[in-house]
Amino acid sequence: MKRVVMVLFWLVLIIAPIAACAVAVSFFPPGIEEVPVHWNVKGEIDGYGSPWSMLPVGFIMAGTNLLLALCYCFSDKMFALGLVNGVSTPKGARIVCLVCGVICALIFVGIVIGWAVAALGSL
Repeated sequence: MKRVVMVLFWLVLIIAPIAACAVAVSFFPPGIEEVPVHWNVKGEIDGYGSPWSMLPVGFIMAGTNLLLALCYCFSDKMFALGLVNGVSTPKGARIVCLVCGVICALIFVGIVIGWAVAALGSL
């Protein structure tokens, strides 16, 4: 049972960045070809792009979480080979992978939500 829960957990973390991008883009009105995608320190828009321009970044984040999931799965072997530093047990390595995956997914989903809200507000 624990294995099934972990597989589902990692699938959610891998799919969340792509889903967040797709949902954010679906909120844009049809026909919008250019939206703000970058703001400077003063909060002024200094970059425009397609609403879909955030999707490649979502795939990069999904790939990052996929690598973290693989590290989680093979943490025992990595620990035995001395590839894990800073933790004293393979369980500690798995916990580090879990925490990093959750943090990555939450940060990216927050960024996408902020981007969509700001872009929709400036249309």
